[in-house]
Amino acid sequence: MATKGDKVIGVLAVLRGLGPDARLFISAMALTRLTGFMVFPFLTVILNERLGASIVAIGTLFTVGAFVGLATSPIAGFVADAVRKKTMMLVGAALTLACFLALALFQNLTVYYIAITLFSVAGGMLEPLLRSSLGDFAQDEAQRPALFHVRYYIVNIAGAIGPFIGLWFMYMESVAVFYLAAGSYAFLMLVIQRKLREPNEPATSSRRGAARAVLRELLGHRMFVALFVANFLLVLVYAQTDEPLIFHMIDRGLPDVAQLITLMTVTNTVVVLVLHGVMMERIMAMGEQKAFVIAILCLGLALVLIALNGGHARWVWVLAIAISTLGEIIALPMFLTIVDRIAPPDQRNTFFGVYMLSNTGGALAPFFAALIIDHLGGTVLFVGAAACCLPLAVIGMLALRNDATLQEETRHEPV
Repeated sequence: MATKGDKVIGVLAVLRGLGPDARLFISAMALTRLTGFMVFPFLTVILNERLGASIVAIGTLFTVGAFVGLATSPIAGFVADAVRKKTMMLVGAALTLACFLALALFQNLTVYYIAITLFSVAGGMLEPLLRSSLGDFAQDEAQRPALFHVRYYIVNIAGAIGPFIGLWFMYMESVAVFYLAAGSYAFLMLVIQRKLREPNEPATSSRRGAARAVLRELLGHRMFVALFVANFLLVLVYAQTDEPLIFHMIDRGLPDVAQLITLMTVTNTVVVLVLHGVMMERIMAMGEQKAFVIAILCLGLALVLIALNGGHARWVWVLAIAISTLGEIIALPMFLTIVDRIAPPDQRNTFFGVYMLSNTGGALAPFFAALIIDHLGGTVLFVGAAACCLPLAVIGMLALRNDATLQEETRHEPV
């Protein structure tokens, strides 16, 4: 890490502390995210305006795709623990590359439907394995949180910049953006092939156990189950500040909703890029239990502000988004770091693959939120979401306390 005499702070200091292979691997991941955000936000427009697909068909396609990706993740994680993980990752990246090329070469509705579905399959294969591989680049245990925080930060930069670049290609009606995206995955494949480290021998079924035995062991791991439940609730509650908040604004008859959405999106981006960039070292140094408490307090306060904002004061909406985003940048990288630490080496990919299923909470949020707003109103939704922070806090604190006890016992075990 940066020395005391260094004036470099925040994310730059953390980046300097990482090894060159780690920086290259994270850069390759960020590049694929950048090109992905140049393409995916505009697929709905292409499908509807250029290829004639209905909004219902598009919505169904993306919903089915989201659940296909979630279902693929645990299977990919288990298989990767049985074969060469690198092979699985290369297959996922190659499939994504092929889909981008198909979008560039064939302006056909059926081809687009197939490609978008296969994107979900490839993403379900690749995402948990990319996350489970991050820890392999840590030079020591203390560096693991840095890897996940830097990944989160750089991916958010890509998410902020990508749509603006992609918009230019949309106006130009150029398919070159698909070739750029395919090239980014070719680069990722090269980095995986040359830099990714994995055991000389993959885990055999006798060492790792059959699928049912591994599942029993995973479900019997109290810390993992607690993290899974906590993240499910966390993502479900955080998701209320996305589409459900927009539903609430529309339901309350708020004028200029599009302008306010833009303002909140900019606020989210600024908080991530500025506060996370400057405070990254301090966030990692505050300790997991303290960080979790602050994150939940931020989330609960933001939801209460949204619920109480009956007067439609714009600054309250913006303040709520800023506060909830601060909690997000503290909690989400921390949970991934803990999963990386507690997963057995022979089952790390399986743990990350199953853990991805906890993000189902975010996928379910818009549907149930719309029902609650329609029948009971947005105030009930956000008060209820704020109330969910209480069981979330209890589960998270118990899990982190048990994890801290386990680390302390392990530290003092005789060798």
